[in-house]
Formats: sequence, C-alpha cells, structure tokens
Amino acid sequence: MTALGRHPRDVRRIVLTHFHEDHAGGAAEFAALSGAEVLAHRLDAPAVRGEIPGPEPVFEDWERPLHEQALKLLPRGDYARPGRSPNCPAARCWTSAAGRTSCTCQDTRTAASRCISRSTARCSPVTRSPRRLSTAR
Repeated sequence: MTALGRHPRDVRRIVLTHFHEDHAGGAAEFAALSGAEVLAHRLDAPAVRGEIPGPEPVFEDWERPLHEQALKLLPRGDYARPGRSPNCPAARCWTSAAGRTSCTCQDTRTAASRCISRSTARCSPVTRSPRRLSTAR
C-alpha cells in the first residue's frame, strides 16, 4: 500500500463477500490496524465474529484437479503474487470515485468463473462493484 502512496488508515471499509477463513481471516487484524469498518452478509456475520464455526469448504468437481496440480512446491525464497505469478488467475482493479480508491481481489474460483481480464482497463461487473461502495455515505 505504501508503494501506492496509501496507508492502511486510508481504508474505510473492508467488504467480505463471503465467509471463507482464507478470505475473512485477516479482516479483524487489518481493521484494528486501519480502523476500517468490516461489512459482511447477515448470514455470514456470526462466523465472521467467531460466534459459530465457518462452513467447511466445498470443492466443485472442476476445482479438484487444481488441488492435485498444486503438489509442486515453490523453491525457497520464491513468492507467489496474485496477478504476477505464472498461472495465477487472481485479479485486481483499482478505481477512483469521488477522490477515493477501491481495490478488489478475486479468489481463483471467481476469477476462473468470470474470466476476469488482468487489465485494469476492462473490469467485470464484480470488480466494478467497489466503485459503488466507495461512494456510499
């Protein structure tokens, strides 16, 4: 964030689109660091707050081969970075609305199912939604 000229306290909202521990797990720590408000669907809120266990992950048939292929390990010192690592379909879109910057990161399921372009010039409706959130009062 600092490389982009931003600071964690510039983040005002953390929007959790669904509860998966690998997506929502860092929200509390980042909210404490930034002071951001955490937003979640009412059905996911108890799991996000830790009041109930989150749902077990369910993998679709088309996802299972991806996990089998993931047996190749990165050499020590190499790092996987979304959108910059080979075969990593995660996508990011930075948009500016009313002087505010928003970011969205897609997990591999969303990115693969929507065929999101890596170009920030063309974003799917999913990646454009933070633009509407950024103008919310």
